[in-house]
Amino acid sequence: MMIKNSIIEFTVWKGDKSLEIQLEPECYLFTVEPDNDIRFEATECAPDFRWVVRVNDGEVKGLQLFPESKSSYEILI
Repeated sequence: MMIKNSIIEFTVWKGDKSLEIQLEPECYLFTVEPDNDIRFEATECAPDFRWVVRVNDGEVKGLQLFPESKSSYEILI
């Protein structure tokens, strides 16, 4: 059984600092500038699919985004 999609979206408001998002396991790095957003959509994924987020509260604020599933999936950005 496949589910249609699983979406996670991040918005950076006006006046906020940029946000770095690292998509794992490929280590693709995206920077979301103020007054913009980014959306990650897993398509044709199994019901066990989930997003795991690790917040980096270091010198450079950002997060790591881990798609997790025992089955295949594709990510649209």
